[in-house]
Amino acid sequence: MSKQHRDLVYGFKHRKSLETVPVTVEIGGEEIRLKHINMTKDVPNQRKAVRKALGLMKEKKDWDNFPLLLEGLHSAGRVTDDVALELFVRMASMAGRQDAVLESVRRISKTGLRINTRQIAKMVVWWIQYRALANDFSHADTKKSLSMAEQIAILMEDDAHAGGRVTDSEDPRTSPEVIGFLLELSALNAKHQGGKDENGSVEKYAKNLLASLRDKELEGMASRNRKTDPARVHEIESNSMLQTVAPILLGVRTAVSILDQSSDTTRQLRDLETKLAAQVAQDVETLKANPASRERFGLWVYEKTAAAE
Repeated sequence: MSKQHRDLVYGFKHRKSLETVPVTVEIGGEEIRLKHINMTKDVPNQRKAVRKALGLMKEKKDWDNFPLLLEGLHSAGRVTDDVALELFVRMASMAGRQDAVLESVRRISKTGLRINTRQIAKMVVWWIQYRALANDFSHADTKKSLSMAEQIAILMEDDAHAGGRVTDSEDPRTSPEVIGFLLELSALNAKHQGGKDENGSVEKYAKNLLASLRDKELEGMASRNRKTDPARVHEIESNSMLQTVAPILLGVRTAVSILDQSSDTTRQLRDLETKLAAQVAQDVETLKANPASRERFGLWVYEKTAAAE
C-alpha cells in the first residue's frame, strides 16, 4: 500500500470513517476494501510469519520469491533483524540459491539487505562459499562461489552498503573472515587450474588477510547473545570458531602450496597456518569430547575442508 493508505489503515482516528465510508485499493489485480488495523493486536508476529513463508519454499525455483519477500518487508517499514536475516540467507543457501541472496544484495534500495557490518558480511560470504564446501569444492562450484563472493566484495564498496572511507573495526571490507573466505576460494580455484596464481588474486587476498589480522582477531559465526546453559557455552564457541577457521586454514594451506616458496608472504602464511591449525585442533578436540553434543556442524565443516587439503 501507499503511505497514504497505510496511514489510513493504521490511524485510530480513521477507524469509524473506514467502517461507514468504504475505501478500496487495488493490490495484485484485486480490489481490497481497507479496514482499520490495530497495530498492537491485529498485526501478526513478523518472525513467525517469515518462518512460515520460508517453510513454504519447497522447490528450488520457489526461492525466486526471496528478494520479493524482503522487498515486501522493507516497503512495509519492517526491520529485519540479524537473526531473521541469518535465517533467510542460511535457508536460501542450503537450497542452493546463493544467487537469490546476491540479487537481494544488489537490489538494496528495494530489499534493504545492507552489508554494512563485519558480522553480516561474514555471514553472507560464508554461505556463498558453502556452495563449494557442500559440493566437495568441485571446480564448477568453487569458480561460481568465488565469482559471487567477489561480487559481494565489489558491492560493499557502494555507499549504499559500506562504501566510503574505512572507519573502524566493524568495516566489512577489512573483515579477516571475508578476506579469508575469498583467499580460500581463490586458492582452490587456482589449484583446479593447474596450481598457478595466474591473475595474482591468491597473493592479493593473502596479503590482505595478513594485513587485516594485524588489527583484528578472527571471530566465530555465532556472536549474538543466547540464553544458554553455561556448560554448553564452550562447545558453542568451538563449533562457531571451527566453521570460520577451518575454511580459512584450507585457504592458507592451499595458498602456501601455490605461491612463491621463498617469498615473505609465504613465510608469513606458514606462521599463520601454524596458529590456525592449533585453533582448529583445539576446537575439534572440544567437540569430539562430547559425542552427544548438539554442536556438530563445525565438525562437518572441518571434515569437508580436511578432505580437500
